[in-house]
Amino acid sequence: MASSYRPASSSSSRFAPPDSGLSAHPKPSSGPQASSINQYSHVFLPIPPPSQSPIPNPHFPTTPTHIHHALICFLYHPVSVCLTVCLSVCLFVYLSICLSCWLACLSIA
Repeated sequence: MASSYRPASSSSSRFAPPDSGLSAHPKPSSGPQASSINQYSHVFLPIPPPSQSPIPNPHFPTTPTHIHHALICFLYHPVSVCLTVCLSVCLFVYLSICLSCWLACLSIA
């Protein structure tokens, strides 16, 4: 039995070869030099000069190191330590002891 399948010839192909210029997104014809400049122009961004002023800008928020330092100072402050102890007392002991503990902490401040 002879097979009736015949491969399609390259001239009757419904797809154009990749280098024929018939792609779905044609490149602009502005020349090879202009296209290479446009292609890589986003890579070279200007770098602003560093600020020479020793005074920090007041419009910028506080850096995390300053926030962290303030948080550590607050956590080791005697009033906050007292309030933390009172909170643990409040969780495990009677409410009257809790209130007197809070009042004692507020009198320290």
